[in-house]
Amino acid sequence: MAYLSMLTAAGHVLMVDPKRQRSLFLDVEGALNAERRLNERRYPYQRYRAARGLLGSGAESVRIAHSVRKHLDQLEDGLFRKIDAAILGLARRPKRAGSKPKHYRWFDGELRRLNVDEFMMVYDLSPDGVVGLLYFRLPGRKRLSPGR
Repeated sequence: MAYLSMLTAAGHVLMVDPKRQRSLFLDVEGALNAERRLNERRYPYQRYRAARGLLGSGAESVRIAHSVRKHLDQLEDGLFRKIDAAILGLARRPKRAGSKPKHYRWFDGELRRLNVDEFMMVYDLSPDGVVGLLYFRLPGRKRLSPGR
């Protein structure tokens, strides 16, 4: 078996076999990427929505990392509206049941996860209630898999 060893910013070492534990591997990979972006500059999501042509309120407490913004720019309008509805729901209720997997306790920050169809988003929740989108995985991306 080929295990990958991953070190979190909190100092924990996680050993995952990407072939046998695929969903855990993708989840940990997303959390590691999000953890690296905790100090990245964030933009108001409301301003990004306005630039995409969507008006309305509800996303004042959501901020997005620059890298997430680049991924959202690649989406077609119909797909973006679906993701936008999920993000607006996240702004209303950030602490959903099942949004914090057990293995997220090994990472810095208050990381949580949101799955919308084949997309995965990892966000953090600050003490003042601001939701920060840190990681967004587009489907169809080539994923790391040893031995292939």
